[in-house]
Amino acid sequence: MKYVRPFSVILAAAVICSAGCAQVGSTVDTDEGYFTEIRMSELEYRTFLAKKTSDILGMLVSHAALAENIADGECDKSIEINSAAVTIGAIERAYEDISGIGAASGCDMIREKLLDILDSTKEHIAGYKEMLSAKDSITKEEADEYASLFKNDHTALSAF
Repeated sequence: MKYVRPFSVILAAAVICSAGCAQVGSTVDTDEGYFTEIRMSELEYRTFLAKKTSDILGMLVSHAALAENIADGECDKSIEINSAAVTIGAIERAYEDISGIGAASGCDMIREKLLDILDSTKEHIAGYKEMLSAKDSITKEEADEYASLFKNDHTALSAF
């Protein structure tokens, strides 16, 4: 049996360990405990995007319905103002998470488009919140306009 020098074993172990520490497109999401050493595949990335936007989709449906209820006087607008603030916070967190994670190979345009849609959605919710805060009541037309915007935002976000 051939004798292996201890230096060779230590060198081989160091090379193996250092190779495991190299980060190529590393991604971190401390809230979810998500970490990868390499970029996600397209499927993993699209799943990540869907997860980050799923709560926002539900919030948009709720805002679309409640806008019409507020116009009819069936809902307390102060609750909807607070809810809009929560939605804005959710959009900001999703935007930060998505912009902070490297896109899968070939998905850079997808990421940029989604970030644009999140910006637009945030502007719509912020405008809605400001209108609710500034007025005693909203008209049916205003409610329909915002409900339509929220439905369009929902459709656009659902594509990801």
